[in-house]
Amino acid sequence: GMDETILPSDFKRAGQIVDNQLNAMMVAPLPPACVLHCVIDACHSGTAMDLPYSTEFRMGQLFWGMSSRVFKGTRGGTCIQFGACRDTQVAQDTAALSGGKYTGAATYAFISAIERMGPR
Repeated sequence: GMDETILPSDFKRAGQIVDNQLNAMMVAPLPPACVLHCVIDACHSGTAMDLPYSTEFRMGQLFWGMSSRVFKGTRGGTCIQFGACRDTQVAQDTAALSGGKYTGAATYAFISAIERMGPR
């Protein structure tokens, strides 16, 4: 598959962060009983953490799938990624969260859901 990257604020000096690096640094070392939740509100973010499984909510049902990539699991922990869109899509912005300044729509939806329903 193709690599997704994140551009940190110092990317001109330090370079981009590739999804393989995110997986190696944050996902692979997760020990048993450790849970990592990642909200990635960026374009082409569907597989930004290079997780072995994917899920989609369509027509009121949840569908699970195995990634076609090489298995990149953890040392027993759990990683859950909330991506703003599929790898082939661009993320959207909204001004609803920050009083007129544009921010990510997925971040807005995530925060709204947590505020409404509480963490579970």
